Amino acid sequence: MLYMIIGSVCYLKKMIGCVVVLSILLLTGSYSLETVNGRQINDGPPNQLSFASIGAISLESRMDAWATIDSTFRLNNTEAELENVRNSLQVRGIPDWITTNQPGMIEESCDAGEVKITISGKETNPRDKLVLVSITTKDSQIDVEKYGQELSEKSDLDWHYNYTYSGEMETAIDKEKIKLLSQILLNNIGAVQTNEFRQNETFSIQARSQKQANENYQLAIKREEQSGKTKVWIGIPLIMNDY
Repeated sequence: MLYMIIGSVCYLKKMIGCVVVLSILLLTGSYSLETVNGRQINDGPPNQLSFASIGAISLESRMDAWATIDSTFRLNNTEAELENVRNSLQVRGIPDWITTNQPGMIEESCDAGEVKITISGKETNPRDKLVLVSITTKDSQIDVEKYGQELSEKSDLDWHYNYTYSGEMETAIDKEKIKLLSQILLNNIGAVQTNEFRQNETFSIQARSQKQANENYQLAIKREEQSGKTKVWIGIPLIMNDY
């Protein structure tokens, strides 16, 4: 019971901190009440909840995974390896897979409605092959990290992962307030800043997790004057999309 009380107090302190920073933005700049009106933090993937905390809508979630096959110790059959990867992913229904063959590379892709999947096998040298998996979805309730868990559990390859989340705010945040906004995101994902960069209308941050060892983040916030909106990206550890 004591641990539950302490945990509740810490959570309240965190939420109060976010409210204070948001209040500063609301009182001192163009970040209006309409931006966050009606947006509640509901159940969903943790990084999508971070978007909700700043009044941003989710645009896309993306998982990129890659593993190396040593042909010396495995069957030299790329098609079979891709089929094993495909079977490791629990895709709803029976999607139609499109196969594309190129010199030294085989690619299989499908559009399963909520998610789009691309699996490819590429020769990197006479001995090794690289298997790549890319999964994207525009459904904010789908946690792409679960696909990574499925690969790790059901495939015997040594997988490496990268996750990219993109979102959008309907207001162009003032340049001087973007850094305050980035601190809200850092607080919500439990990370501390290690470096920062600014180029024109884009503010980018590198950060490390306070919760999990060896987990790094990249955050980017871009003010778009022409559209009157603000784009937000969270990369674990890197942002794979152009921004």
